Amino acid sequence: MIVSLSTGSVYRVAESILEHLHFIEKEFYGLIDGVEICFIFKEDFDKFEFDQKSINFLNSLEFNTLHVPVKETNYGKNEETKNSFKKIRGVIQTGKF
Repeated sequence: MIVSLSTGSVYRVAESILEHLHFIEKEFYGLIDGVEICFIFKEDFDKFEFDQKSINFLNSLEFNTLHVPVKETNYGKNEETKNSFKKIRGVIQTGKF
């Protein structure tokens, strides 16, 4: 069985996505195969930066997914969408979650 956990499932445990990742690592390391990093708000996505601890944790997993913002975002043929996709491509191209 493949098991993944979303940062969204622990949103009440801590305030930031980085803290969510640290919590998941502490509580579930060795028990899960992947993490979905869940961004709800565009502002959180735009300002987010990984720390080395979370990069090491995520790179130790079999897979990870990125849930792009769903609120306060107007996806379409516009600059906002281009900028969001540029950031997503950066994560993919560096190979660093």
